[in-house]
Amino acid sequence: MLILIDGYLATGKTTLRCLLDGYPGFFLSPVQDALIGGFSQYGKIPELLAERDSLGLRRLLVKHSNFYVLEEYAWRKIVKYHASVNAIADFDFEFDFESYEAECFKRFRHLSNWSVESLLRIFYETMPKHWNNNVYINHPITTYVMWDMHHINTPSFLLNNVSDVKILSMSRPPEDIIATRLGRKPVSGNFRSRYRNKLTLESQLSSGELQAIAARQKHLKGLSIEYPRQVHIVDFGELLKNTETTMRQICRFLEIDFHDCLSDFTFNGCKPNLPSGISFLGEVHDTAEKLLTKSEQKLVQLELSESPLISSILKEPTGAASLLKIRLRRRIRSLRSAIRRNEAL
Repeated sequence: MLILIDGYLATGKTTLRCLLDGYPGFFLSPVQDALIGGFSQYGKIPELLAERDSLGLRRLLVKHSNFYVLEEYAWRKIVKYHASVNAIADFDFEFDFESYEAECFKRFRHLSNWSVESLLRIFYETMPKHWNNNVYINHPITTYVMWDMHHINTPSFLLNNVSDVKILSMSRPPEDIIATRLGRKPVSGNFRSRYRNKLTLESQLSSGELQAIAARQKHLKGLSIEYPRQVHIVDFGELLKNTETTMRQICRFLEIDFHDCLSDFTFNGCKPNLPSGISFLGEVHDTAEKLLTKSEQKLVQLELSESPLISSILKEPTGAASLLKIRLRRRIRSLRSAIRRNEAL
C-alpha cells in the first residue's frame, strides 16, 4: 500500500509523519520529496511514459519535485523540523543518495512499460535499502508513506494513477497556516528557507495565498466525501490535543491495528531534542491570535469572509480599504501576466 500525507505548508504533515514512524511494516520517506506532486505538475506525462524518457524524468525531478533535497540532506547529514516558530529539532540523516539514485534509474531501464505507479513504487521500494545503514534490511515492508507539498491537483492525480492508495490530508485554519509561515525564520544550513525573510502578510494577501489555502482545503473535503475509503481529513489541532484518539481514527481508515508507537513522536526511532517546555504534541503553539497583530487578524478575517468586501466598509473601514488596495494590485498583476502570455503566443 502507498500512503500520501498531504497538506499545505505548515499544516502538520511532519507531525503526522513522525507519529507513523516506527509502525511495523511501514517505511516513511524522510523528507517532503514531492515526487507525486512532480508527476502531477509535469505537462508531458503521457509522452514521458510512452517513450520511457529517462532524461525527461530527470527534468521532472529537478523542476517539479523536491527529489534532490534528499541529496542535500545526505551531504549535511542532518534534517531540521519545526516544533513551533521558535523551536527547531535536529535529527541525524544517514542516506546514501548516490547509490539510491543509480539503483532507481537502473530499475527504470529494466521496466518494459512505464506508468506513474510503477515509477513511484520503484522510488519508494528502493529508498529503504540505502537509508541509515540498511536498518530496514531485516524488516519486511508492506507500506510506503510519502509526504508531499501543496499542489491542489496532486490528490486527484494520485487517485487516478495509483491503485491501493490512501490519502491522509492535513487540515488547519488558513489564518493559522499563514501566521505560522510568517513567523518562521530562515533555518541555518537550509538555503531554501531564505525566502522567509521576504514573506509579509501583504505579500501573502497580494498573491491570493489565503484564498488558495481555503479553496484547497474545501477541495480535499469534497474528495473525502467522494472517496471516503481513500481520502481522510486529519485535523491538526485534534492530532495535537487528542493524539491517541485521532491516531485510532487513522488506523481504522488505514485498516491497520493500533500500536502504542503511534502516540509517540520520533524520527527513525529517535526522539526530538527540544527546549524545556516545548513539545510537538499536546497543544497548538502557533496561531494567528498569538502571532499576528489585531489589525492583521482583521485583514485575514476580511480576506476569508464570504461576504462582499463593500459590506465591511462601514464596520471595518481601515481594514477594508487596505484589503481593497491589495486586491486591486493583485488584479492588475494578473492582467499584466495575462497580457504577457498572450503576447508570447
